[in-house]
Parts: sequence; C-alpha cells; structure tokens
Amino acid sequence: IMTGKDKTLEEAIEDTKPLMQLVFYCLDKVKRYKLSREAKTKADKNRTRVTENHWRSIHAVKAEKAAEEREKKRREIKERIREIEDPEKQRKMEERENRREKKKSQPKMKQLKVN
Repeated sequence: IMTGKDKTLEEAIEDTKPLMQLVFYCLDKVKRYKLSREAKTKADKNRTRVTENHWRSIHAVKAEKAAEEREKKRREIKERIREIEDPEKQRKMEERENRREKKKSQPKMKQLKVN
C-alpha cells in the first residue's frame, strides 16, 4: 500500500480498512460455497486445458527460437565459406559442410552390444 505525501501511515491504514474487511467477507462467502461434482470436473478440465495451452505456447516459442538460431549458424558458416578466397579451400569447406549436414539429417541409430 502506497501512502500519499500528505497522509501518515495510520491514516492510510484507516482508509484501506473497509477494503480489507470486504476482502475477508468475500473470502468467507466463497469458502461456504460448495461446487457440484459436475462443476468441479468442468473447472478441472478448463484448468488443465489452459495449462496445456500455456505450455504449448511456451514450447512453440522455444522451438521457434532454436530454429532461428540454427538457421543463423548455418548462414554464418555459408558466409564464412564464401569469404575464403582460395577456390580449392572453398570447395573443400563446402564438401565438409555438406557431409556434416547429411550426417545430421540421417536418422539416429542405437548401437547394441552383442555378447
């Protein structure tokens, strides 16, 4: 609670007293209120739906950011290759980068140990 420059702390507390009484009155009323089983399940479903949507949106933002970072890194590497003046070195760097990209795009394989 912020006090005005012309009010003392005690006066500010006295001014907010009715508001605080209203808050506690409302809390007591809500505490006595009982939800039916259907209303509880509906409220729970809504809560879970809202939280799922929230997490989905957070995940989408993170995935988008990661994709932008990968794209930026790829562009920087391509730019670095273009800046190389020796055509032979440039060709070798391109081939190396293409091999690396090809390897990344292949599906991951798990190694199984055979006894």
